[in-house]
Amino acid sequence: MKKGAVQQVFIYLMVIIVVGTLMIIGYKAIGALINKMCDVNLATFKSNLKTSLQRNSNYGSSEIKSFTAPCSYDKICFLNITGVNQNLLSEYPSIKSEYGARTGQQMFFIQGKKVIGVNLVVRGLEVKDGFFCINSTGGKFTVKMEGISRGKVLVSDPLA
Repeated sequence: MKKGAVQQVFIYLMVIIVVGTLMIIGYKAIGALINKMCDVNLATFKSNLKTSLQRNSNYGSSEIKSFTAPCSYDKICFLNITGVNQNLLSEYPSIKSEYGARTGQQMFFIQGKKVIGVNLVVRGLEVKDGFFCINSTGGKFTVKMEGISRGKVLVSDPLA
């Protein structure tokens, strides 16, 4: 092998190493960016939902509102913290344990088999039938909100 050919091999190896390193760094950066986008979408969802619930907390107010599903969640479930038929919770043991522990958690996202609590405290939130879940349709959750008394909002599935 000639001296020039050996140098070419080393140049190709260095190019492969540099390009490979850049690809790994870029992949990690894109992954971090996607996680940040998910956090931003979740914060936006919480803010929009809380605002809508507060806006519909007066007696007689009613609204059917669609919210963009953050982080590609499949379902959102609502739980009444008082008076739930625990048979309704049999499909979701982690939600049942939250209810049994009286943590006050009322909303949960479901992604596949994973259940994620939504840390959102809304005073006066009542859930029709004690517990229900809404599937994401076209990347959106549609919720019906009705003011049932001063400061209380009844949420339900608009299709039920």
